[in-house]
Amino acid sequence: ITPKDPDITFSDDPLRMLRAIRFSTTLDFNLDKTTIEGIKQNIDRIKIVSWERITTEIIKILCADKPSKGFYLLKETNLLKNVFPELDIMSGINTINGHSHKDVFIHTLEVVDNAAKLSSTMSIRFAALVHDIAKPQTKKYYKSKGWTFHGHEEIGKRMLKDVAKRMKLSNDLRDYLMCLT
Repeated sequence: ITPKDPDITFSDDPLRMLRAIRFSTTLDFNLDKTTIEGIKQNIDRIKIVSWERITTEIIKILCADKPSKGFYLLKETNLLKNVFPELDIMSGINTINGHSHKDVFIHTLEVVDNAAKLSSTMSIRFAALVHDIAKPQTKKYYKSKGWTFHGHEEIGKRMLKDVAKRMKLSNDLRDYLMCLT
């Protein structure tokens, strides 16, 4: 997709960046390179968008048939670090002494897509999205055991309090997510 009016850009309306990604995800079409580059060049503008509006777009992405597409686009355009930094840092695989662990970001999006196949309930999909939110913070390597993530469930619950506050989630959704994490 490209803007119809070249005089209207993402810098004029930064919410358009998230909407472009959401439309691409929910309507299943690809964004052209110009649009991707336009988003990348204007990512700092997202800071003027209210968290309620950002959260609404994230929830709409979660309601798509294949939500992972939107989160991969958010990652590709560098918007994810601004709208959901806890997810952004999940990427990557470390290997020590031949031991590695799966990429938590990819794993998380696979879980979200599987949840989407099983349920249209947004809260279930959101729970899938945040189920391993604390793995980057708890990731440790032990020569005798390999990679561990001890306590990621409990730390994830605490992190969700901050995420819910920032994203203006309802108390009911926050409590539900904390219960399933």
